[in-house]
Amino acid sequence: CVLMDFGEQDVPSSKALRLSLFQKLLLRAHGEGKTSVLVIDEAHLLTGDLIEEIRLLSNIETSEQKLLQIILVGQNELNRVLNLESLRQVRQRIAIKMHIEPLAEPEIRRYLQTRWSRACSQHALPFAEDAVALIARASEGIPRVINVLCDAALVNAYGTGMKTIGKAQIREVLEDLGIVGTNQSAPGLETEWSILAGSDEHAASEILSRSTATPRSLDRYLINKPKGPKFWKMANWFGAAHN
Repeated sequence: CVLMDFGEQDVPSSKALRLSLFQKLLLRAHGEGKTSVLVIDEAHLLTGDLIEEIRLLSNIETSEQKLLQIILVGQNELNRVLNLESLRQVRQRIAIKMHIEPLAEPEIRRYLQTRWSRACSQHALPFAEDAVALIARASEGIPRVINVLCDAALVNAYGTGMKTIGKAQIREVLEDLGIVGTNQSAPGLETEWSILAGSDEHAASEILSRSTATPRSLDRYLINKPKGPKFWKMANWFGAAHN
């Protein structure tokens, strides 16, 4: 329930009362100088009727400005939903649209370096150049897949006592997880943002500039059933823990 997400525990059973309460919450936040934002993830899974209900929330406003900024986050299918003729009024209210492409290989290198520096600044990045190149191809630039590949490779490196992770170690991880990648970006991997902000485009732009996109979950990329864990490496982990 949106009201509970905004911190309201006593939710009325009547829809009219819920809308009235929600409007009071937004007015109170506005009076305190706050910007109320409703972020809806996986918005491409919403039906047209639900999106129309969300549009009605954007009608809550003062004589000067909107009280609620709405961000729809989803995959490319979100465009197809929004292009429905029945959602013409929704499209007219979209102030900003943003399309996030997968990371290119140089960006992946910087992404890994940034995360590694924050976690372990005293040691150099353990991934060799050929490993980074293979990660880029296999993940197709999707950050969450990159994270899973690197986490698994680091755990394996810890278990075997390796200091550098090369292409062979990444291939092993790919085999274990059943992940198959290519050099070409597959359709539907990008993320779409749509902000329903009425005429308040400046507020919407400010919200978007402070936001970070979340790619879709790993489950969509696990093409084959993962193989069983390597228990011999488990023994090495325990051995390393005692040293």
